[in-house]
Amino acid sequence: MLEEEVYKAEICTYLARKTGAHLILLRANDYGSKAKQNTQRIITHIQTISERTGDNITYEERIAKGDSFHIHKELHTYTSLPFRERTGVGLIILTASREYGLDDWLFGPPEQYVIRHSPVPVMLVNPRADLFSLCD
Repeated sequence: MLEEEVYKAEICTYLARKTGAHLILLRANDYGSKAKQNTQRIITHIQTISERTGDNITYEERIAKGDSFHIHKELHTYTSLPFRERTGVGLIILTASREYGLDDWLFGPPEQYVIRHSPVPVMLVNPRADLFSLCD
């Protein structure tokens, strides 16, 4: 499990504990098991913190239609006004640290797309000093 994913889980869990928020984990619909394993590890982390603190942290896992490279475009479904009214989605938390390719430098990274088009606030998590975010 990547360090930034653990950090993102900790931030989400902390915010949920303090605000009573319900977490939605959007898992990329990738071939293979890496996305599923990472999501399960995040769920285990949430459950451990919930049990340790005695807080009832609620969450759900949803499987995206898109893969890891296109999942950012699906976030519009979750931030659309009808969905927000039903679920109360109020914040998107993204991991923005990774190695960028030439296309990201030329056209902008996926995180920047989400920031520019999201009707709700976006929090970028970047805990690793050896990586950076093109959105900083």
